[in-house]
Amino acid sequence: MSERRVNRQPGELYSAMDPELRRLQFKAKERTYQYNQTLPNQALRRQILLAELLGDCGEQTFIEPNFTCDYGFNVHFKGSAVVESGCVMLDSAEITIGNNVYFAANVCCACASHPLVVEERQNALAYAQNITIEEDVWIGAHCTILGGVTIGRGAIIQAGSVVSEDIPSNKVAAGNPCKAIREVSEADREDCRLPESCILADSPAVDIHQ
Repeated sequence: MSERRVNRQPGELYSAMDPELRRLQFKAKERTYQYNQTLPNQALRRQILLAELLGDCGEQTFIEPNFTCDYGFNVHFKGSAVVESGCVMLDSAEITIGNNVYFAANVCCACASHPLVVEERQNALAYAQNITIEEDVWIGAHCTILGGVTIGRGAIIQAGSVVSEDIPSNKVAAGNPCKAIREVSEADREDCRLPESCILADSPAVDIHQ
């Protein structure tokens, strides 16, 4: 197997105790341990560790410790992202995250699952399916996103939801199982508009993560 990917089709059974998979998981645990020990002012150190750990990330990918993943190389950030503390990514399959995505605290992306047949579970068999989160998505605190799910552009997943099926673009969704409950409307845009008195036109942007 390659150092950078697991050569397996989504949904295909595999042994969770495979020695090569265990080695790759141990390597990811070392990197995440190092990352989670960084100080708040060690932005460059965090960028270096994330680049070594993840399949794709950039200078605008901000992940707060504590962060946990299975392999790391199956996680692909395709632009800017803010991931708050307590995020868990069980990336036995690909997790692709578009530009301008926000994860609140304690979000879990769980690609991996186990067979219903008890004998297969006793033999440590598992399978995994990809997760795709498109751009401009907001995931609320304590949400769980299961394998095989696509969350469409601009969707909002309310706190505590369990996402087990696709969520269309520009929908507000909530619940267990998570369902789309309404559109993001023009009224939402008006309600959330920043008052002109709060806009400082000549002020430079401040990066709170530096």
